[in-house]
Amino acid sequence: MKITAFTFISDRDPVSAKSFLTDIIRQRHLGQYENGQYVVGQGGLGDILATMKINYSVLKRQMGFDCPQTETGKFSLRSELMGIKHDESSDAVFRDELKKSCVADLWSIPEFRNYCRPFAPKQLGEQPGIVISFPTQIIYGNNFFGWPLSGGDRWRSRI
Repeated sequence: MKITAFTFISDRDPVSAKSFLTDIIRQRHLGQYENGQYVVGQGGLGDILATMKINYSVLKRQMGFDCPQTETGKFSLRSELMGIKHDESSDAVFRDELKKSCVADLWSIPEFRNYCRPFAPKQLGEQPGIVISFPTQIIYGNNFFGWPLSGGDRWRSRI
């Protein structure tokens, strides 16, 4: 069975790290340290960390951490988020939906101030724009926006 990074491991599973977390909290000494590494089986925090390192080296291939896969894909705000068809008869509906997302001043949006490169200094006054807020999810059977998959959706969950 291939385990992906999106798989949630049960607390009862032998590879679960929950028992390590409990042991870390209970420790009162660092453990035995020799030749630049902690010794397994001698107790202490170092013993737990060394055991976790051994477990990770075994599990990283099974969990796919040694060969990450980059997923690139396109999605459509118009059809997949708003549910509006890509045809001329629906253009007016799409424009109306965009008008609902207009803001008078982008400087009033914290994300704009924190993460965007402004196209004009704040001193020049208000910067109007379109701000479309949406959640994203990666769930089997749903599109990028969390809606059930429908014809034409490009985002396919591969979990």
